[in-house]
Amino acid sequence: MFRYIINAISQGLAFSKNEARGTFMLAVLVIVVTGSTSFTITRIKDQAELPYDSAALSRWVAEVESSYSVKKQVFEPKYVRSATETRIKKSTTTRSTFEVDDSPLVKVIVDINEANPEQLQQIKGIGKAYSNRIVKYRDLLGGFSNMDQLNEVFGLESDLIEKIKSEFVIRSEVRPIQFNSDSAKTLANHPYISYDLAWIIINYRKQNGDINGYEDLAKIKAFDDSLLVKLRPYIR
Repeated sequence: MFRYIINAISQGLAFSKNEARGTFMLAVLVIVVTGSTSFTITRIKDQAELPYDSAALSRWVAEVESSYSVKKQVFEPKYVRSATETRIKKSTTTRSTFEVDDSPLVKVIVDINEANPEQLQQIKGIGKAYSNRIVKYRDLLGGFSNMDQLNEVFGLESDLIEKIKSEFVIRSEVRPIQFNSDSAKTLANHPYISYDLAWIIINYRKQNGDINGYEDLAKIKAFDDSLLVKLRPYIR
């Protein structure tokens, strides 16, 4: 093989055999030197890119990890991120719902003597007309002294009265009738006192002085026992 190469160089370049041998050896030397230099430079370059001390090495590793994390977030498939976000949302929603459902519900019982028409209308079957009628009658009375007085409200049926009883209570005291100071017109506005009876009261107090309680009213013949029983909560 060596002789073949030497003969080829000698014949091709018109060199003598000695010149052909020298040329071949020079070519081999150039190839060896060039390859060695390239390998050395590559090793030096690779080594130069790596940090030599431990602190620098730690920073270099952290930078690599950070870069990898960023690339993972950027190139992570959308459906993977969507699934993760969905799990987080479901977890938050479940926890929030549990906290709300876990809270005890407190039913507020309203005093019927303080209820407004809108609160009465919360009962099924009680519309605007009924609620206004109940409030008006209550105010004329000076407040309900007992729930059975709802039977005196015009048109209010027994089933609706039972619903009201189940949803409302009486806590406040009624407003007493001012027998000694009210005019006949004001007295007659009370559902239990007629216009004629109001004038009887006026005349009685003119002749006998102030009416001091239930016993004085009982002395007026126009007041029968059933009426006195109804008026008793409003007498002071």
